[in-house]
Formats: sequence, structure tokens, C-alpha cells
Amino acid sequence: MAKDDIYETTVRQTFAGQNIVNVHHFLQSRVDGSGKAEDALDFLWNNIFKQAHLEICTGDLTIVDISIRRIKPTQTQPTVYPVGAAGLIMSNTLPPQCTVLVRQFAEPAGRKGTGSVKICALPGDEIFEGRVSESYLTLLNTYGSKFLGEVVLPSAYAFYSAVYSQIDKVARPILKGVGSARVRTVHSRQIGVGI
Repeated sequence: MAKDDIYETTVRQTFAGQNIVNVHHFLQSRVDGSGKAEDALDFLWNNIFKQAHLEICTGDLTIVDISIRRIKPTQTQPTVYPVGAAGLIMSNTLPPQCTVLVRQFAEPAGRKGTGSVKICALPGDEIFEGRVSESYLTLLNTYGSKFLGEVVLPSAYAFYSAVYSQIDKVARPILKGVGSARVRTVHSRQIGVGI
């Protein structure tokens, strides 16, 4: 709608019979381009983030769809876009409760400026004694780097990937995205709720 609007994208995935959700936030950095902002974010996700996400997951994970909605200044109903793409790594897969984090940092440091994306469908061949291999950590860091900087789209819309603070309802552009080498166990039926 306008500069400084905040959008939420929810990436719905399935793995081992479970729904897995990652939530990302985007800060509109310029006035409206042509068309709908939601369509521009769908283009952004499909052309920048989707491939990088699939490259860090095994083929047992499927991205079903993404839903996009504006959350500030006013909330809109989500627009759902089908995806239907599977992870690209061919490997034995760790159980769905095993995840790694891609940490995201904005200013100010601390609770208001930190987010994360939990990644599951981890390749068992890349995990050793509870830690990921150097080559897999490089993939995670590459994924984390996709969230940096302003992206100007062909439609003239422009966005920053952002850490959204529930405390003060502000979205801050991500300045750093870093993969974690340690595998974590998540105790939840709905894993992967990110920033």
C-alpha cells in the first residue's frame, strides 16, 4: 500500500505428515509499484528465497504454499499462492523435530532485533555428532545472506527482509543472517515458526 507498510509471509510446508510453518516479515521501502504488493512479494519469494530454501532441505520436505498479508498499518486478509516444490538434497533425512537455526540480526541488538528461521528435513549425511558439516553450514549461511539488503523488483516495489518485534510492532531490516552449526530438538507439533 505504501512506504513503511509491513507484510507477513507464511511458508507452509509438509514433512513426515506434519505441517511446518516459517514466518517471514518484509518492510516496504518505497512507494507502491505497479500491481499488488502481495503479488510482488510472491515474485520476490519465488525468485530469491524459494531456491535457497529448497537447497538446504531433503526431498522429503514439500513447500505447499505461501500466504501473504499486510499486518501494518492495518491488517488484510491473506492471499495464498500455491508452490508445490520439494527439497533438493538427496540424503537420508533426520526426524522432523531435528532443526537448525538461521539467525537474523537487526538493530538494535537484543530481543527486538533478533529473529530466526528453523530449518528441518535435514540431510543425515551432513550431520556429525549433533553438528552440521562445514559444507552444509556454508549452505545455511548462503541462505541467511539472501535476507540482506533492499530488493527492488521489476514491478518497482521494493522491500527489506525484516525482523518484526512483537514488543513494539516495528519491522527492522535484517543486517546479518548466520547459520547455526548445532542441531536442535524442537518439542512442538508445529515447528519452524520463525521471525
